[in-house]
Amino acid sequence: MWANPIICANDSTAAILMSSLINLGLKVGYDFLIVGFDDMKYAKHLKVPLTTYRQPVEDIGKASINIMLNRLRNIDEATITIALSGSLVIRESSSFTLS
Repeated sequence: MWANPIICANDSTAAILMSSLINLGLKVGYDFLIVGFDDMKYAKHLKVPLTTYRQPVEDIGKASINIMLNRLRNIDEATITIALSGSLVIRESSSFTLS
């Protein structure tokens, strides 16, 4: 048997989905593997701890301020794109089990 993987737009959506699936008698981590996005404080405290992507919020804040200050000093400068890496926090909601 293969579990059905679902990637949710955020942890709140993942938590609601997880609750709905459990209420239908399905097993998260067996019937469905669920991943959220944001690593909200409650993600690790759900009935099945949620696997999630943790954004580098401090780095995003610092980069945003630096870009804004640079733009104020150099109004005609071309727009820039930056890429920052977050981290995957693996918990039970995406760990396939045979229970």
